[in-house]
Amino acid sequence: MKKLSFLAAAFATMAIVACGPSKEELEAKEKAKQDSIAAAEAAAKEAARQDSIKAAEEAAMKAKQDSIAMADSLAKAAEAAKAAEKPKASKPKQTKEEKAKSAFDKGYDNSKPDKKNPFDKNYDKK
Repeated sequence: MKKLSFLAAAFATMAIVACGPSKEELEAKEKAKQDSIAAAEAAAKEAARQDSIKAAEEAAMKAKQDSIAMADSLAKAAEAAKAAEKPKASKPKQTKEEKAKSAFDKGYDNSKPDKKNPFDKNYDKK
């Protein structure tokens, strides 16, 4: 009986080992897993590289736009400064007769002491 149980145990062990995957199949499965991990890492590296390139291009474009805007604003400021430097046309000076006529047209009258007339000799003394 001992021999029979020993023989049955050996047969069962051989059957279990024979039904499982072989060593070559396990190695192939592990290699496929490692290849998949390597491909995913390579794809992630490429995506990160592309993102970095895109971010650098966007930063360069923004810097270019900022410099163009700065140049435009400096040009406008220079134009404004030039416009401010130009002498304004001044009115010709009025003669005493023209001033008197202008004052009369505005309603200044020396006969009325309550109104101030800038052409009155006593204007500052009132």
